[in-house]
Amino acid sequence: MRFIRIIRESLIILLAIVVIVPLLLLFFPVFIFLSIKSYFDEKAYKKAYEQYVLKINNANFFCYNNKQSIQKLIEQEVLPLLNNSINVIYLDGRNPVSDFNKSYISTVLYGIKDKKGFPYILKIRDGVVVDKSINADLYYTINHNESMSSLVKKIDLFFKD
Repeated sequence: MRFIRIIRESLIILLAIVVIVPLLLLFFPVFIFLSIKSYFDEKAYKKAYEQYVLKINNANFFCYNNKQSIQKLIEQEVLPLLNNSINVIYLDGRNPVSDFNKSYISTVLYGIKDKKGFPYILKIRDGVVVDKSINADLYYTINHNESMSSLVKKIDLFFKD
C-alpha cells in the first residue's frame, strides 16, 4: 500500500516535470511578448489621446446619464437652454453618445476628478480637462422651484475662461 502511494506520488511529480515545465517554458516568452506589446499599445494610446485632447482644445461639454428620474427633465428643460457651443454627451449606461471619438471621450469621462454625481460639465483648456459636477446645483434648482435658466447661468460662468 505504501509502495503504491510512493509510485503514485512519483508519477505525479514526473508528470508535472514532463508536462507543466515545458508548457511554462513555451508560454513564458508569449507572456513576455504580450506584456511588452501591451505596454507599447498603452503608451501609443496615451499619446494619441493627448493629441486628440489638444485637437479639441477649448471644447465645452455637458454630460448627463440615463438616470430615469432626471433624464427627461434635462432633455426637456436644460438642454434647450444651453449655448450652442456646448457639446452634449449622453452616457447610456457605460456608452457615451456624442459626435466625438467614443474611446477618447470614455477616457475623458473616466478621468473625472469631481466625482459627486451626474450631470457634469467639462472644458478643455490647453490640453487639460477641467470638470465639475453640477449635481448639487441641479437638485438645488429643482428643490427650490427655481428656473433652469439660473442653472444654465452657472454653467455658462464655468465655461468662461
